[in-house]
Amino acid sequence: MGTLVCKVELDKAKGITITVDNEDGKITQTVIMDGTTLTIKVKGDQQTSTYEQKQDSIKIKVKDYLLEAETITCKSSKATLHESKDTWTQKSSKAMTIETQDKLAVKATMDGSIKAMNIAMEANQKLSGKAPMGVSFEASGGEAKLSGLKLALQATTTAELKGLKTDIKADTMVNVEGSAMATLKGQLTQVSGSLVKLG
Repeated sequence: MGTLVCKVELDKAKGITITVDNEDGKITQTVIMDGTTLTIKVKGDQQTSTYEQKQDSIKIKVKDYLLEAETITCKSSKATLHESKDTWTQKSSKAMTIETQDKLAVKATMDGSIKAMNIAMEANQKLSGKAPMGVSFEASGGEAKLSGLKLALQATTTAELKGLKTDIKADTMVNVEGSAMATLKGQLTQVSGSLVKLG
């Protein structure tokens, strides 16, 4: 690195300006204190980064920003916004928690996915899911189970229950009813019970 040119300017109206000029590196560092704003600027032949501090605000403008610390705590008394115009990634080597005392909304204009070894969803009052094109649940290697105090399966057009073997059981009573027509059909059909009533 060659010789640096350093200047300090004192002005009763403009304040203090400190300039360090690196002609070989084509970099100029400037610190300006004008009585209301502290400005730090590093200008190169391709990029410029700036730090601007006032009594109620701090603005940092830079191409690449890196913050390293053992612990980081961010607090705000009002609204907080984190925005990215490209990919935004949050990563943790251990547990991650998202907690709110009010509503939580997760929204994507395209596709969304949640992937984990085990996933548990729990609601203190009500859990619902809705999609205009269809809803699909699949257990490729194990048991798919729905249970509750009361179970209702309903379709506005056609309902189908299909399997290699299908069992319908009730501890007390089973009702099979069709308001128009009911059909029970099989290559071998068996109806049995201590009391069987047909018709």
